[in-house]
Amino acid sequence: MAWVRGDQLQNGKYTIERELKTGRFGVNYIAKNRQDDLLLLKTLDVNSLTSLSESDKERLETMFMKEAVKLTLCQHEHIVKFYEPFKEAGYSCLVMEYIPGETLDQLGKISPEQALIYIQQIGAALTIVHEHNLIHGDIQPENIILRAGKSEAVLIDFDLVLDFDHELTTRRSKESDESFASLELCTRNTKPTVASDIYSLAATFYYAITGQVPETALKRKIDNKRLIPPQELISGISNELNLAILKGMELEAKNRPESIELWLKLLNSNSQNANAVNQNANAEDKNTNAVNQNANAEDHKNNGTKNKTTVSWDKRMQILTLVIAGIAAFGGLLQGIASWNSQTTAPPNPTSTKK
Repeated sequence: MAWVRGDQLQNGKYTIERELKTGRFGVNYIAKNRQDDLLLLKTLDVNSLTSLSESDKERLETMFMKEAVKLTLCQHEHIVKFYEPFKEAGYSCLVMEYIPGETLDQLGKISPEQALIYIQQIGAALTIVHEHNLIHGDIQPENIILRAGKSEAVLIDFDLVLDFDHELTTRRSKESDESFASLELCTRNTKPTVASDIYSLAATFYYAITGQVPETALKRKIDNKRLIPPQELISGISNELNLAILKGMELEAKNRPESIELWLKLLNSNSQNANAVNQNANAEDKNTNAVNQNANAEDHKNNGTKNKTTVSWDKRMQILTLVIAGIAAFGGLLQGIASWNSQTTAPPNPTSTKK
């Protein structure tokens, strides 16, 4: 351990809070700046440095600072922010953003749909990393963190001494780390490349949707262990998604997609097919709704016509009734007049006389 709680660096600019994590050659600390903002500070592990020769130590320090400077140029919403590299008491340091939240490792098994969103976000981040001729070198669920309260995955904990070919670098910090490391990362027989990050991201996707760590590349190669396809562990994922994960986890780097963009296209084609199905379903729903609306409008129109016809017929009947009543009244009036005339014109009755 290089520092303990309360140690101040850069003339009090940063104050160590606690040690967070130790990797192959690096140690991460939680620190605060003068404004009491929490930051992450990465430095080389003093215990590892003491086991190196002076020439190896100098080479490691140089590589650390060189990679640290490059990382400050990698600006992306899904990459942890890198602020500044510096040296303190002979130790190389890099100040980074501290991100509170859960890692994919802590989150465990999630739905393929949600996992795909996170993997696409990290894939977009890796595109920027690779454009700067950098390799992350340690992609695994533990190194992908979700910002608290947001559905945003962020890539953290870059391996700043990935190309250092000392025998100590073949050690992984945990046995489970090997489950996400490509064959070339485990054996160091060849230099890690973009394909190494593709393998690790595909293995991380595998874990996120199955909840199980995949078989290690070493055991697959040496012991001929089988990598169980995700489709055999969970239901509900497409053949395309299953094959895309397996393609990214090919043992030989030459058999994997040549770039992260090409691998993302394999994933996106599956996503686009799903979206197309949803869009077609939505279009059918809209057509059905339109037909129903037209039918309702026609019914309303017909009901209106029927109502108008009913009202018109009722009015006609009322008028006809009035006419008939008028005729009847007029007939009665004529009959009364005729009766009165007959009474006034009749001759008087004869009267009898006595003789």
